[in-house]
Amino acid sequence: MQLARWAVESGKPVFGVCRGHQVLNVALGGSMYQDVQLIPHADRHDFRGNGYARDLRAHTVQLDPHSHLAQIVGPNPAVNSLHHQAINRLGNGVRVVGRSPGGVIEAIEVIDHPYAMGVQWHPEELIADPAMLDLFRQFVLACLPVGAASPA
Repeated sequence: MQLARWAVESGKPVFGVCRGHQVLNVALGGSMYQDVQLIPHADRHDFRGNGYARDLRAHTVQLDPHSHLAQIVGPNPAVNSLHHQAINRLGNGVRVVGRSPGGVIEAIEVIDHPYAMGVQWHPEELIADPAMLDLFRQFVLACLPVGAASPA
């Protein structure tokens, strides 16, 4: 938690995936639903184990078209879903930039931060999709010192 707070406070790039998305929000003062089933009208989100492939595209996420995330993956990506917890109350300075069809928060960005975001899905399991791979490329680029050569 302290590392997430420090990274945000010092303007370091942050990209939270699944639990990292949750940690980013809680580190900034937010809270969690301990189970997605506690959210009214929530769709199913726990498609892990029991024969489900980790790259199963379980639902879409409607992203704010003006968000940094939408600029990378498009406004309505189909994503996998391997979680049972979800963001409840937003942390200080955090804004929702994506929700599932049932309203579960799936993507956040930190307001007025050069590059701090989180996604509830697992793009590392979807890297055959160029847009999902680009999430990691863009994060690496954000981590490079200003003026450094771009990696191939």
